[in-house]
Amino acid sequence: CLVEEDCSKCINCLDKPKYGGPNTKRQCCIFKKCERIEKRKFDRAFKPLKIWARQYSGSTSGNESALG
Repeated sequence: CLVEEDCSKCINCLDKPKYGGPNTKRQCCIFKKCERIEKRKFDRAFKPLKIWARQYSGSTSGNESALG
């Protein structure tokens, strides 16, 4: 959020045409990504895994004989 210009050194900047890249990634500079937004995106991505792990650990404690 605080950086407004490209660093021209990260992998995403080197991919941009203005720095001589082929423009295949089409991502913003890694230093321009807002930390708050990225943290929320990370939390949203892994929240279903946390719920699944909680359900899985709760179901195995009572049904140990059902697994084999």
